[in-house]
Amino acid sequence: MAGMMEHFTPIVFTPAATPHMACTDVFADMWMSVVIQPALQNGGVYKPLETLQNIIDVDWGKLGLCVSCVTEKRAEWTREQESIWEMMDKWID
Repeated sequence: MAGMMEHFTPIVFTPAATPHMACTDVFADMWMSVVIQPALQNGGVYKPLETLQNIIDVDWGKLGLCVSCVTEKRAEWTREQESIWEMMDKWID
């Protein structure tokens, strides 16, 4: 559990950044209410795959991100899900 938390906690508690400052600002403004608070309320800090999916599923475009940044970040979070899935065996041992 410690290895998973060490890897995943920064993802949840650090607002995402993008190549566009305006989109990074949206993340900075919304991250607490859209990502951190729900993760704390529903135990999402202990459910990395589910929490990443919840982040992916947010309508970031409606919140002000451009299509390019939404696409880039969703792909990044999907790769992170795959990475976590691959590391599960190591963490379980």
